[in-house]
Order: sequence, then structure tokens, then C-alpha cells
Amino acid sequence: MLVGRVEKALARVPGVRTATVNLATESAAVELSGRVPAASLADAVERTTLPPEPDDDAVNAFLVSAYRRAWGWRER
Repeated sequence: MLVGRVEKALARVPGVRTATVNLATESAAVELSGRVPAASLADAVERTTLPPEPDDDAVNAFLVSAYRRAWGWRER
């Protein structure tokens, strides 16, 4: 689940003791053991929740295929 992945990612940030995420309120409670830059926490969440970058070759092949189907072109 997304909540578990985000909690684990936050917990791996150096200086974080615990992290609890509430998806309904779109918030997280983080207990720290020292100073932790907010950017480190934000980066951990972004890396966990953003989809992976598409493979350009796969995207291009899909678009070419879709274009050809839309116009009735066939591979020869």
C-alpha cells in the first residue's frame, strides 16, 4: 500500500524515529531524533509517490503504433 511505502521511506531518512501517514487527511506525523531538513522528508515522499519515468523508446513505439492504428496503416 502507498501509506506503508511512504512511512517506510520517511523512517529511512536519517534522524527520523517514527513516521505515521494518514492518507485521508494527506498528512504525516514524523517523530525526529535530531535536526532533519524538511527537503529530506519531502524528497523521501516524492521518490515514493511519483511514478517511474517512462522509457522513451517504449513510449515512442506505443505512440507510433497508436498513430498507425488510428489512420488505418498496416505494417508491411
